[in-house]
Amino acid sequence: MSRLVAVFAILGLVSVGGCTTHTVGELNRMGLDEYRKARYSEAKAYFEQAWEMDRERSVTLYNLGRCAMAMGQQRFRQGRFAASLRYLDEAIHWFDSAIESFPGYTDAQIAHVQALDLQGKYRKALQAAEWADTYVGPGAKQKLVLAGHYERIGDLDEALLCYRQAAAMESENSYVRAQLGRFYARQGLTSQARAELQRAQELYPTDPNVAGDLAKLGPEPRSDEAE
Repeated sequence: MSRLVAVFAILGLVSVGGCTTHTVGELNRMGLDEYRKARYSEAKAYFEQAWEMDRERSVTLYNLGRCAMAMGQQRFRQGRFAASLRYLDEAIHWFDSAIESFPGYTDAQIAHVQALDLQGKYRKALQAAEWADTYVGPGAKQKLVLAGHYERIGDLDEALLCYRQAAAMESENSYVRAQLGRFYARQGLTSQARAELQRAQELYPTDPNVAGDLAKLGPEPRSDEAE
């Protein structure tokens, strides 16, 4: 067996007998099949094999970027913020490479913008998580985790209870008060949201996220106006 055939056999590109060879296009299609099933690690392995065969193929570079971005989103949903950012960095690299290979690749340009947007949001989430790890006590932190869980499954009464319990445990913690305010805002309870967010801002005046949340609520109504 020649050295090249041996390498391809290891990669799964040909059988040991040399009967079957997968082309770059076939490997990309096999990777997309796995990608559509959300089997991102398996998909990435196929795309990487295709890339090893032709490192300038723009569609392979784009597929590697899509896969890395999906893996980043998956890690973010798991609360693994640092890992999600690493995958987004990788996605941006692949999209840049795809655009460099084919400057008119519109899908890669759109995906590049999406990855940059997610990167900004995830960085804010990571900063907030790191701040919480430093300043939020373990009891309140556990309540916030539970609150997020109940909110995701639609049990809003339990979610509100946990947010309030966290705020009661650490009433002078701006992060906890802001989380309660954001929950109220998501439920359309503007006056309650404004009160909690204003308290959070008093406790931590330089937090730009709280200022942005307050701005989204719009101007405070006059006393003679109903909300």
